[in-house]
Amino acid sequence: EDRDQATGAFEEALKLEPDNAEAWHVKALLLHLSFGRYEEANVAYLKALELKKPFSEARSNLGNLYMDQKRYDDAIAAYQTALDDVMYPAPFIPQGNMGWAYFKKGDAKRAIELIRGATTANQKYCLGYLNLAQIYESLNEVSESCKFATRFREHCPERPDAWQRDG
Repeated sequence: EDRDQATGAFEEALKLEPDNAEAWHVKALLLHLSFGRYEEANVAYLKALELKKPFSEARSNLGNLYMDQKRYDDAIAAYQTALDDVMYPAPFIPQGNMGWAYFKKGDAKRAIELIRGATTANQKYCLGYLNLAQIYESLNEVSESCKFATRFREHCPERPDAWQRDG
């Protein structure tokens, strides 16, 4: 019911201000993450990007949509565009996500390079440590996997999954 109310509120806001890029972005996030309505979310992300240039947060979230659709090359391109924006305040996010896209494509070496860079840029980037632990585990490199599981717990002690993974 809350999701339906939120959707109604954004529809009303967009009627009043149809050129509000932020509202289109939030609508896209809601459609994508809460409802799984990917095609509608894609349209809303693209509308936000049309209205505000650059809009790297929306571009990065569009990359996340592509990841959910297993469109890894499109996701990588979206993340790269977000990274090209030197004013984007959180470049470690698309960098780490791009690394995960490369991993999903089968390029673990490139994935590790990108995600390690993201964790170097932001030592509190919890997802980066988790992803590195998972990548090394998939490569059967147990000591490296354990090392990053420990870093995940050390840098993100509030996350229960960090303790579980490190254990």
